[in-house]
Amino acid sequence: MAGKIIFIKPWVIDSGAIEHITCDSALLIEERFTNQQPVKIPNGQNIPVKSIGIAELPVKSIGITELPNGVKVNNVLNIPDFKCNLLSVSKLTREHNCALTFVDDLCVIQDLTTRTLIGVGRHQNGLSLLEPIQDGVVAMKVDRSIDESVWHWRLGHASETKMKQIEPLFDIASNSSFMHCDSCIRAK
Repeated sequence: MAGKIIFIKPWVIDSGAIEHITCDSALLIEERFTNQQPVKIPNGQNIPVKSIGIAELPVKSIGITELPNGVKVNNVLNIPDFKCNLLSVSKLTREHNCALTFVDDLCVIQDLTTRTLIGVGRHQNGLSLLEPIQDGVVAMKVDRSIDESVWHWRLGHASETKMKQIEPLFDIASNSSFMHCDSCIRAK
């Protein structure tokens, strides 16, 4: 299933939730049935908890540290009568040493130790919905074949001799235009 993450109901990133909740038992691993008290939802209704388990969030770090199995959250309440999946911000930050930053229409989840991106949520209809980060997603395009003049400037206006020495090391696209650098001509 690499490169493909499917889930019907998205995870709502909820700063007011005190528990992680799912309405889909298929999202749970290591599910155990429980006699836990019903959960009272904001409309005052008590909804029974069917089971508790571990859920693997559909996120993957795209930084230095890979999270091959996504992020697992513990003690997720399975409430089939619930209408969505809730991700408790307070539980997530405590259990995974991460920070959630809400900016404009985004919620960025970042590991506090490595500073790597764990996940992203997008605001839709007043809710922050967790977006899956799939294998193969390109966070940024790195073009190593940069024009020689750019490297000339980056390296403090290196001489032509020095540029020829480093060309093979950095896949520098050869271009003689840097020889006409205004700064170098004025400095002579």
